[in-house]
Amino acid sequence: MKTALAKSKTESTQDAEEAVGGKKKRIYEVAREFNLSSVAMVEVIKGLGYDIKNHMAVCTPEIFKSIQRKFEEERNASRQEIKRKAIQKKEREEREEEEKAAVARATEEKKSAKPKKETPQPESRSSQDEERSKRRRRKRPSQKEVLPIVEDANRPVKPAEKKPASRP
Repeated sequence: MKTALAKSKTESTQDAEEAVGGKKKRIYEVAREFNLSSVAMVEVIKGLGYDIKNHMAVCTPEIFKSIQRKFEEERNASRQEIKRKAIQKKEREEREEEEKAAVARATEEKKSAKPKKETPQPESRSSQDEERSKRRRRKRPSQKEVLPIVEDANRPVKPAEKKPASRP
């Protein structure tokens, strides 16, 4: 009876062994291959809809293929996200370069559009022009000479009176 039971177990595990790499693998071993903890792998497998009790359960070929499919989808999604971010970064840099170039062009255009204005110097002014310019100029107030105050020599100088210091 042991042989019949042993044969049925070996037949079911042979399929698992073929899918998992030739020998019977446990969940914790599969977790190690995917660089996960055994607890995390058990949660992933339960999330896929399989009923397993712990990390020592045998990983069937069906479970193993589901795990591979799930992680491959996640890898592809992350690769696409990385590509998308790289493209966005490149586009952003190109826009910034275009904006800098536009600003540089605008400043160059401003410089070339506004040449230095040279004021023409009249060769000779007429007497009327000179009179008008004199009238327009605002006159500065003349500074009057300030004389120092000199005390009268005949008047005696009074010494400063001392006030008694108040005590608090």
